Amino acid sequence: MEAIVQMQKITKAYRGVPAVREIDFELRKGEIHALLGENGAGKSTLTKVMAGVVAATSGRMLYRGQEVQFATPAAALREGIAMVFQETSLVPSMTVAQNLYLGDEKFLNRLRGIYIAAQQFLQSLNFPVDPAAIVSSLGAAKRQMVEIARAVQHKAQVIIFDEPTASLTPEEVVTHTPTGVVRVRGMVRSGTLTGSVDAGRAGFDLGGPTATLAVQYEGPPPENLRELKTLVVIGQWDPVTRTFLARDIALVTNYGFVVSAYLVGIVPLALFLFTMERKVGLLYRQIKQSKPYEAEAV
Repeated sequence: MEAIVQMQKITKAYRGVPAVREIDFELRKGEIHALLGENGAGKSTLTKVMAGVVAATSGRMLYRGQEVQFATPAAALREGIAMVFQETSLVPSMTVAQNLYLGDEKFLNRLRGIYIAAQQFLQSLNFPVDPAAIVSSLGAAKRQMVEIARAVQHKAQVIIFDEPTASLTPEEVVTHTPTGVVRVRGMVRSGTLTGSVDAGRAGFDLGGPTATLAVQYEGPPPENLRELKTLVVIGQWDPVTRTFLARDIALVTNYGFVVSAYLVGIVPLALFLFTMERKVGLLYRQIKQSKPYEAEAV
C-alpha cells in the first residue's frame, strides 16, 4: 500500500540550530503512529512541518505521491491534513456549532439548521457537547472534543494530535474516558488519608499537576500506603458522588525523593567532617609551631 504521507530527509533549523535533522517518516492509510521523545526532541516541530505550520529548511514531503509544501495550516486542511494542537485554536466568543462550520459558511446560513446539524454530528462521534454552548464556557476536555470534531467534519484524511491531553485535569480524563476504566497517577495529598489502610478501605485526595481527584479505595490492603506517596490507581469515575472508585493501587518509587532525602542527610555530615578536618589541621599546626615547655637549667 502506498504511503499517504512521506517525509524524506526533513530538517528544520532555527537560526542555524537544527530542531530536527534528516528525518524520514511514512504514514499509510489506517495506521496510527506515536512520536516519543524527551522535551525538545523535535516531535512538535516535525508534525508542524507536516501540517503547514512551519516550513522545512531542507528535505521534501510527499502527500498522496505528490510533492507538497503547505504554506499555512489552512492549505494543509484543504488537502486533508488537520492538526489538533495542545492549545486549542477555537474562537472562544463563538458557539460550538459556529466553530465547527467556521470557514464553510454559505451565503445564507440558518442558525437553527447549523445547530441541528452540529448536534447530530457530535452525537455520531459520541461527544457529549452542547452545540449552542459558548466555547469559552467549556472545559479543556470538551474543547479538545470540538477540535477533533472540526477536523473530522472537514473530512481530514490525516489527523495529527500534538499532546491534546496535556492540558486535561485528572477529573476530565476519568470523566470522558469511554470505557470508564482508567489509570490515574498522582501523589497522595498531605492530611487527606482516611479510613483503614490495613483493612483495604481508604480515602484520599490524589494530586496531579493541575488538579486534585477524590479517591475511594476498596480492595486488597496496599503495602506501605501513606501520604506524599506517588500512586497509580485503577478504577472508575462515579459521577454521582464525583469520586474515583479505585479497585487497585500500585505504588511508584519516587527516586527523586529518595535522592533528596539522602542528600539532606549526607550534605550536613560532609560539611561537618570538612569543618572538623580544617579545625584539627589548624590545631596541629599551632601545636607544632609553639613551645609548650623549656628545659630547666641545671
